[in-house]
Amino acid sequence: MKVLFVINQLFRGGAETALVNLLSAMPPEKYQVDLMVYDQIDLPDTVSLIPKIPSYVKVHNIAENEKKIAYIKKAIFKIRNKITGRTPFRRNAYKVLRNNEYDVAISFGEWFSPSLVANYAKARWKYVWIHADADKADFFHPDVPLYHEHFDGFIFVSNNSRLAAEKQYPFLANRSYIINNMIDEGELSEKSALAPSVPLPKGNLPCLVTVANVRPEKNHLRQVRVMKKLFEKGLKFYWLNIGSQANSSVFAKITAEIKALGLEDYFLFTGATDNPYSVMKRADAVCVLSDHESWSMVITEAKALGVPVIATKTSGALEQISHLENGILCDFDDGDIAEKIAKFLENPEISAKIRTGLNGFSSEANALSQLEAVLKNEEKTLFVFDDINYISGARAAALLSAEHLKESRHVDLFSAAAPKDENAPKGFRVIDIEKNKRFKCLSLPIKEVLKSHEYSKRQKLTRIVYAFRVRLKADASLYKKLLKKELTAIFNAYDSVIVVSEASKLRHFISTLSHPKKIQWIHTDYVSWRNHSSWTKKITANDKKMYASYDSIVCLSDSILKKFVTLYPSLASKTHAIKNLIDYEKIIEKSTQKLDFELDKSKLNLITVGRMEAEKRYDRILLLAKELKERGVNFTWYLVGDGNLYESHKAACREMGLSENVVFTGYLSNACPLLSQCDLFVLLSEYEGTPVTIDEAKVLGVPVLARDVGGIRDQITDKTGKVLSEISASDIVDFRFDLCLKTSESEFKEYNSKVTDKLKSIL
Repeated sequence: MKVLFVINQLFRGGAETALVNLLSAMPPEKYQVDLMVYDQIDLPDTVSLIPKIPSYVKVHNIAENEKKIAYIKKAIFKIRNKITGRTPFRRNAYKVLRNNEYDVAISFGEWFSPSLVANYAKARWKYVWIHADADKADFFHPDVPLYHEHFDGFIFVSNNSRLAAEKQYPFLANRSYIINNMIDEGELSEKSALAPSVPLPKGNLPCLVTVANVRPEKNHLRQVRVMKKLFEKGLKFYWLNIGSQANSSVFAKITAEIKALGLEDYFLFTGATDNPYSVMKRADAVCVLSDHESWSMVITEAKALGVPVIATKTSGALEQISHLENGILCDFDDGDIAEKIAKFLENPEISAKIRTGLNGFSSEANALSQLEAVLKNEEKTLFVFDDINYISGARAAALLSAEHLKESRHVDLFSAAAPKDENAPKGFRVIDIEKNKRFKCLSLPIKEVLKSHEYSKRQKLTRIVYAFRVRLKADASLYKKLLKKELTAIFNAYDSVIVVSEASKLRHFISTLSHPKKIQWIHTDYVSWRNHSSWTKKITANDKKMYASYDSIVCLSDSILKKFVTLYPSLASKTHAIKNLIDYEKIIEKSTQKLDFELDKSKLNLITVGRMEAEKRYDRILLLAKELKERGVNFTWYLVGDGNLYESHKAACREMGLSENVVFTGYLSNACPLLSQCDLFVLLSEYEGTPVTIDEAKVLGVPVLARDVGGIRDQITDKTGKVLSEISASDIVDFRFDLCLKTSESEFKEYNSKVTDKLKSIL
């Protein structure tokens, strides 16, 4: 497996050390690892970890030869980011990513923009590794939530940190993993046995050690205040602080406070060192008193060295330490910390108990097993909807197929329109472009975009260009260009992409993808549909050429396939007939829900379910109903659905005097309870694919009478209904209900198994 890690800098720090330790533990016979260090520039008082990278890891040190020019570039990049709203990167980084492909790419650190990996890394799986508490961190890069849809998951170093982040960022739910920071236990043991790397305080006073770079969240000022409290009580000790002092403003405040409180001889700074372990090993205790830590490497290292840890109750410390068993936990106020340090220093038995509890501690095996669980290698499939909220038979059929495929591969959904809560499919990750500002600004009035501070100058320029293109009727080309620029990296990460609709606006864009298998799913009688209107003729004009770039075309029945390949003979070898799956258990369950009204069983109860659009031919239904009434048939015909023609059909029903016989229910989210109690399902559409409503009728044992269009003849046998070229009132009156038998559950299961196997064969 080929894995890429991308980090901005690799100077000594907890997260960076954890990464080096992980790379050293990843077996080279199993993983081929690349490491991109994007911004390793010369900084004072820092220790580079690049020399620690094992030789079998290929390091791309992007800024290696820039020297002082790097500072100029950083300034230019900041200006460009402010103007365009997008994070620019060095050309060398683009070059590396353009010339390599990976199984997994990981953007390491929430402080670095993940857009580099999101937009440019060629990888099947992409992750962001978050090392801080996302709800508390001083800096959490805004690109992390902005680009979240580009990533398959987010890695956290502790469960508490993960839970808090999911609460603040709901998009993380069901996409989060835990890999605890790992230490190099062999190196730790060797280095701790060496002579101290910095001078230790003289005298016999106890010595506490803190290993932390000077940053606000590490709160060295808290340590100074605690030390003062303890000195006032007569308790004397040394407090040694190891770490970078690069944050000069914070360091100046700390040293000023030390001097003001008269602690210069006891509260000591050593600067950074390559071997803090030789000092930690000799300490009475290691103190980690940060404001927040998702998983402290120093705590892990101290535990491995068998040294007691005194820590504030950060999310990571709460998982790493059991109070008075393998360490001491403190509240965040100075008084509680001072009290617990005093008890520890005054009672040697506490230290002895903790040191005993630390015997045998190891972190390596756990972290590697967690890593293996994340670096999976299963197939990935993406179902593409223009609007996941549009309720239709095609949507239901596609979602059912996605459910069945989830058993053997990773499945995601894409929708150009954001899913509404009531329509969002459960159990799937749904990717949408609604939050993408470059797409969003196209749908808003130009004045609103230009006045808003939400959009960058580049996005405003895009909106102006789009306005001109609309006037020239050339707006579609800009939309296609944006699709290619913004979505190519996301879509190319999948092994197969399935376009759910033959009318999708995304079909052309998907035909340009290089990596995945491209599959077009045709849910209707394509030949009849494409000639239905001037609009369908226009959008299908280039289908023959476009579908040549697809790997497979799926029709829903043999009869629809034959008509399709007659129209496009050159596509015959890649065209397949795969029927819709039938969700037997769900249909039965839905049918048991209570109806708001009762059917009159003394009447013949007919039902038609579908959108009230011209092609569904509800006008024919009303004419048939009128003829049945004139013949004296005692019946009720339930028309389920809404649409553009709903009101006009209701008006026509009243004019024809059918109000007592025809019931317009409007849209029903669940028509199965009504369908199950009817005597006959009738379908008179102008064209169809293989309607899901017919499958529902078959499961519920309701006979079907339908026109011979699309693939309906392939759906219905003599025991489930009747298919005719045209249907008259006599066909309803003379229908032989006694010949219709209910299909068994086992037959449906066998049918679904065959359909799923056939679908898998083309992915």
